[in-house]
Amino acid sequence: MKEASFWSHLLYDLGPFALIVFFALVTLPISRRELANRPSSRVHETIYSVNWMFVFILGVVLTAVWIYLHVWRAAELHGEIRNLPDRFVVSNDKDSQIDLFTQRRDSKHGLTFYNWLALSTHPLEVGSTVPIVIYDGTNDKASGSELKLIVQKVSYDQGVIIEYHPQKHKFSLLQGDKSTDLEVENLDSSDSTSNLGPDYFPRQFSILPIVHAEPQQDMATISVRLDSPDPITRRDARHELAQNESASLSFIDSVLSDPTSTYRLKLGVIVALNLMPAVPLEASLSVPSLVFILRSIGSEDSNLRNEARKFLQKKGNPAIEKKIRASLESPDPSTKQVFPQQRTDTALADMDLLYNLGISEKDLYRTPKDQAHIAVAIDDFAAAWGVRKYATESSRIYFAKALYGWALTLADRSVVDQDSNGRKKPELTAAAQEKFKEFVQAAETPAGGRSYPAQDQIAQAKRFLTTGSL
Repeated sequence: MKEASFWSHLLYDLGPFALIVFFALVTLPISRRELANRPSSRVHETIYSVNWMFVFILGVVLTAVWIYLHVWRAAELHGEIRNLPDRFVVSNDKDSQIDLFTQRRDSKHGLTFYNWLALSTHPLEVGSTVPIVIYDGTNDKASGSELKLIVQKVSYDQGVIIEYHPQKHKFSLLQGDKSTDLEVENLDSSDSTSNLGPDYFPRQFSILPIVHAEPQQDMATISVRLDSPDPITRRDARHELAQNESASLSFIDSVLSDPTSTYRLKLGVIVALNLMPAVPLEASLSVPSLVFILRSIGSEDSNLRNEARKFLQKKGNPAIEKKIRASLESPDPSTKQVFPQQRTDTALADMDLLYNLGISEKDLYRTPKDQAHIAVAIDDFAAAWGVRKYATESSRIYFAKALYGWALTLADRSVVDQDSNGRKKPELTAAAQEKFKEFVQAAETPAGGRSYPAQDQIAQAKRFLTTGSL
């Protein structure tokens, strides 16, 4: 007797065809054996007859299904089209008597894979042609190219694979064990850019200056995929960009520092940065790129805001902060006078980074022996408060956040660093209260009609001023 797992696997492999095997090899022998043991039993006789009936009915039904699939059904020629650039679409010649159906699959490395199916009333003769049209989806269909697929003996049995070779700019036909070049006919020979020749793809797919170098073409195709409306295409492009690591950083920097870059492009490259392992970003990303990411933690878009915060927590480090502050301390004179808002954004980004670094150090302070962390945290908050001088007057109210983090650090110290009797030291509590008082004053001082955004922090500070605890 076979185990239950055997029949479950058989049902999975054969589907409904496994039922006739089950009835013929399991239920029918069992009912026959039981009837032989009890020849006068009407019940076992009925069961035996019903089993034969099921075997007969299943045999008729499955034979009809087989005839429908292999005799009466339209002839099906199927295959794949590999490595086709994302922007292109596959179709068939309207004058052809063959119906061509395509299914677009996931993109990889800026190239798309298609499954295709050609239906005809009868199998096509060997040597006949199946026209497959490939055209730019952003232009008129007439400015495309037509592939001449020649039917061979193995075409229906093994399927047909058409593969585009970006480096050689040609198509090949894979049938069985043979690979041959595929004939391509331009639908509009008067237009030199209408075909899929060597000069076409760089001009259509590159958003960067054209240099015939492999890495740049890779970044160009990735940029198209990062901006794709298809979420799966965008996801794959982000992962590929992250895997390239250092080779991708110049492209990422160009996207983030360009004000005309689209939302999807900027979000995609920030996601890629967060997926990268330890990479020295301070040496590769410019100050405008770093500022854009750090300022995005206040974005109204939740996706951009979350990725920016993730970057701040995972990638924000003293080296990046040093680079940003250096740009504030030694700015371009024209930037200082003509673009004050840029300097304000840079100062706010530096403040946010210093605040995060300070909070990280504060959270490492757990015992009185961890005084070194307290000292570093206070230095970070003091520096964050100091960079407000580079911002416009109306924006300086936001820098009160640095005083809040400073006061939190002192409040934690008043709880952790107690006297020998396990009580709070009054002088430490007083120092924290003084800093909270300074914070409240800075946060409630009007600044060009702007108010401090985190009112809960002000309420918490006032509570500490009253009770001496958070």
